[in-house]
Amino acid sequence: MIRLEPMTADQLNHYSKFSFEKFLNDTAKLSGQSIEDLRAKFGDPPNRPSENDLWYVIHSEDSPVGFIWIQIQPKKQEAFIYDFFIEAEFRSKGLGRKTLVSGIELMKQRPVDKMRLCVYHDNAIARKLYASLGFRETDFNPERRQYTLELPL
Repeated sequence: MIRLEPMTADQLNHYSKFSFEKFLNDTAKLSGQSIEDLRAKFGDPPNRPSENDLWYVIHSEDSPVGFIWIQIQPKKQEAFIYDFFIEAEFRSKGLGRKTLVSGIELMKQRPVDKMRLCVYHDNAIARKLYASLGFRETDFNPERRQYTLELPL
């Protein structure tokens, strides 16, 4: 069983920095761009979420096992999963699937018609998980080597 809990300010500070650094490193690795150039392009990690940013710590039993960041985009009537991370020692136990199912159920209670996310081309495990939940590839960004996936709600 998993539980999604809204983050405290300290947790948000920690996880947003972690998320941003992971994004920069992954993008640099796959695109060939330098981390410094990417940092100049994208700025700093988010540290003040808007009312549409939903940051959750993922708990399994009583242990934090990861986080998910979903942003509601009211004008588009969609929710975008900006980041989703399960700690390595908790992977391959079904927690990612359970988290996504919980996130999908939460978004069905919001005024959104679809969920979207991006996934790197080389992340075959995640791509398989998303496809099994009904997400479909709608676009590919060759510069970042990322697919955009969409799930109608």
